[in-house]
This record gives sequence, C-alpha cells and structure tokens, in this order.
Amino acid sequence: MKEADFFAYPMHKVEHDSMRKDIRNLYENWKTSKNPKEIATFLEEKLVPWLLLHISNFKMGFYYLNACR
Repeated sequence: MKEADFFAYPMHKVEHDSMRKDIRNLYENWKTSKNPKEIATFLEEKLVPWLLLHISNFKMGFYYLNACR
C-alpha cells in the first residue's frame, strides 16, 4: 500500500496501530485479571466488527490500487 502510494495509507496505518494498542491493553489486563469474559467481549464487540469493516475497506483499496495500474 505504501509502495503503491495508496491515498488512504496513513488512515489505514492508524487503524492498525489503534487495534494493536487495544489488543496490547487487553493482554496487559488479562495478565492480572485472567477474565475470559473480557476476552470474549473484546472479540465479539470490537475485534470481529473491526475486521469485517477493515476487510471491506481493504477490498475497496485493492480495487483502487488495481485501477491505478
């Protein structure tokens, strides 16, 4: 994406960085709480919706990159 000069790369990177931070925070909390409900809630309410949106956005970016070739 970066090499192809994809116009939305900076926003795309911010989305990844934000999710990595959320996962890191979840892990840090889990190390002390060991609460499986917290993990399940994160997966169901945050990660899965993020992935679905992210994949649909990625498809749009893929079509853009192919159209620019």
